[in-house]
Amino acid sequence: MSNQNPTAIASFFFLILTNVALVLSKSTIEPCSNSDNCNALLGYTLYTDLKVSEVGSLFNVDPVSVLTVNAIDISYPDVENHILPSQLFLKIPVTCSCVDGIRKSVSTHYKTRPSDTLASIANQVYSGLVSADQLREANGIQDPDVLDVGVSLLVPLPCTCFNGTDNSLPAVYLSYVVKEVDTLAGIAARYRTTLTDLMNVNAMGSTAIKAADILAVPLPACAANFPRYASDHALIVPNGSYAITASHCVQCSCGPGNQNLYCMPASLAVSCSSMQCKNSNLMLGNVSMQQSSAGCNVTSCSYGGFVNGTIITTLSTSLQPRCPGPQQFPPLIAPPSSVIRDLASAPAPAPESDGAGSTTPKSSLVPSTGSLPGVPPASGPSGSISDASSLMNSLPTRLLKPQATGILALRCKQSHIISAGIDVGPDAKGLDKRFDCLRRKHYITKTKPPSCVEQLLISNYRLMASAPSKLYTDDVSLVVVLLDTNPFFWNSSYFSFTQFLSHVLAFLNAILTLNQLNQVVVIATGYNTCDYIYDSSLTSNQSFGNSRMRALCGILLQNLEEFLIKDENLGKQETDGRISYSLLSGSLSMALCYIQRVFRSGSLHPQPRILCLQGSPDGPEQYVAIMNAIFSAQRSMVPIDSCYIGAQNSAFLQQASYITGGVHHKPQQLDGLFQYLMTIFGTDLHSRNSLQLPKPVGVDFRASCFCHKNTIDMGYICSVCLSIFCKHHKKCSTCG
Repeated sequence: MSNQNPTAIASFFFLILTNVALVLSKSTIEPCSNSDNCNALLGYTLYTDLKVSEVGSLFNVDPVSVLTVNAIDISYPDVENHILPSQLFLKIPVTCSCVDGIRKSVSTHYKTRPSDTLASIANQVYSGLVSADQLREANGIQDPDVLDVGVSLLVPLPCTCFNGTDNSLPAVYLSYVVKEVDTLAGIAARYRTTLTDLMNVNAMGSTAIKAADILAVPLPACAANFPRYASDHALIVPNGSYAITASHCVQCSCGPGNQNLYCMPASLAVSCSSMQCKNSNLMLGNVSMQQSSAGCNVTSCSYGGFVNGTIITTLSTSLQPRCPGPQQFPPLIAPPSSVIRDLASAPAPAPESDGAGSTTPKSSLVPSTGSLPGVPPASGPSGSISDASSLMNSLPTRLLKPQATGILALRCKQSHIISAGIDVGPDAKGLDKRFDCLRRKHYITKTKPPSCVEQLLISNYRLMASAPSKLYTDDVSLVVVLLDTNPFFWNSSYFSFTQFLSHVLAFLNAILTLNQLNQVVVIATGYNTCDYIYDSSLTSNQSFGNSRMRALCGILLQNLEEFLIKDENLGKQETDGRISYSLLSGSLSMALCYIQRVFRSGSLHPQPRILCLQGSPDGPEQYVAIMNAIFSAQRSMVPIDSCYIGAQNSAFLQQASYITGGVHHKPQQLDGLFQYLMTIFGTDLHSRNSLQLPKPVGVDFRASCFCHKNTIDMGYICSVCLSIFCKHHKKCSTCG
């Protein structure tokens, strides 16, 4: 990489290229004398309809990087096979090397096809980024009229580095092919630079440009400050775009409005090292803010590079005069399917636009406004499509106001919470009747084996890219409660279902009372199915003051009764066999899907956590599905708390809480369940740092065998797919 600033380089020269029409075109060349590489961009216009993967193959680059640098949403199903329209303008990321004393990209190869000529390859396939003479010289072709089919040609592409700066600020340089309608002033305005800067970079004596000229256009960028030994130490992201690094585990963005690199876990990760900052509960990309009399204490967990397969994280704390606003993310567009013809011949668009038709930004990688097609937003009922703005769009302005922390709110409101939880008002008799109805329900003994719905939910959840939180609020919580309604357990428990519901309802009311912005979602876990039975964010469920408890009880109990009837009717369809396990895997999957919808609804949102109130024993046949859900929760940084009220302990819930950083507890005195719930599970995640909570002791890490679904202490593991068996098998039944 050159050690000189681009504006100070006096040794610029122009390579004169002659095309078919004998019109002279010029290309900016950067001399170099070392072997350093840099990241650069090519401005490319598609010559025909191409799949995303075909564009990547054409330039020998990762298709995902093509999408991210153009701020195109990669969460769409099978996005790499999406067909991009002809004449669409894209920025292509390439590695710029020093070859024969000048900067160029030499990583691209093209395999010739019938009817190809050097001119057609240069002018059509590569949109004028290379000339026929350059192709002939780079490949040592003696006779350009004789071009064999299937020959791999080296395609030298123009690029510049200029030390990765422009006027001493981080920059990435775009090699832009001038079009007939372009003017130098128009190109400068489109890319938010000055006419003088553009002329200095390209060593131009006048503003005159011609079609097919190739200009070096500086784009403001965010540069990484990683150590030299990090494999991505040279990472630089153009403003208004994204980049994927650390083996697809980390996603970094730049802007808008600033040039500070912001990194967080990526949705494409399959197997990644830990992203949690040491001596902290914060994960990569998390920011915690605490208002004090001296200012705002800001703690953040930042990305420090990828070293020998390990993701380096850095915990930093600072005192700022005021708390920063929510993290701003570049807007994403849907994978383009058409091109606005008026823009087809216009200069390449700025970071905010890529020449495609107007589309609503949708993303699972970063929070965005607008709901997903076919997926109910956080504030909408399950199974419907509604506007998610009713709750979440109001959060950013409301949450920036200083709130009492969860522990302080607990101290100053504890007496009110208790009275609100017990005094249900004049409707108490009606609620007691409903309790009695639920208690006296006659359950059948023939049940339906669990279906594969939980596996489908896990698959759908993984297709939805996990959009880990970017900016949490310290004392605002989203609590998703999984309520065990399995009649086989409650009919054999000395602690009645009526008593259990009384404590749980008081606890839910207390959570909503601690902070008016808190959100509670309840999912009933049956033995045949699971379903949402309460969502405090729905307008129909919102109430305040003394009517909150009555509304909570009335709505939840009505939906619970309907759910139990449905769960029982599903069991009647099965004539033999009895499965007494609750569908924990299904309810965990539904909870994670709900939290993902909340993540998509804004860049600032409450701290999510899942609370499992379970009494049924573990279902060994659900082992794989539950572990999938646990690791999905860990990757999304969603802690799973568990309160087990059964006779024995739950190995699944112990592992869930241990792996995700939640709290597991088995109350000794169920008569005081409300006290356990409030003191252990009632505080927000930020306040837990100041409390002494139960620590995991003797976590049961035993697995279930894949052959008989039994919990085993020792077994046999397939060396290929890691399936577990209780007995030796000559052939793995999973992978063959």
